[in-house]
Formats: sequence, structure tokens, C-alpha cells
Amino acid sequence: MSPAKLSKLLAEFEIRSANVRFPDGTQAKGYRRADSADALARYCPFEPTPG
Repeated sequence: MSPAKLSKLLAEFEIRSANVRFPDGTQAKGYRRADSADALARYCPFEPTPG
């Protein structure tokens, strides 16, 4: 899957890429976990397995 295809799929869930800054001062384009938390909770709810 290309980065453009991934971006298009995530945009359907209102998840957008952002410039992410790291403690050492560098930055990169990416996705923040917090930005996807709502969509993951709605579409992929966590259900603990008995064990």
C-alpha cells in the first residue's frame, strides 16, 4: 500500500497526518495514536479474551 493510499483510507475516518516532533528536535510526517483513538474504539473495540 502506498502512503497516498493509506492517507486516503484514513481520511475517511477523519484521521490526518501531521508533523510529529521528537524529543531530540527532529520531526517527521506521521500519525498520532491519539488522533486514531476514537475511530479505533468505534470500529475495533477491545474485548479482553478470557484466560
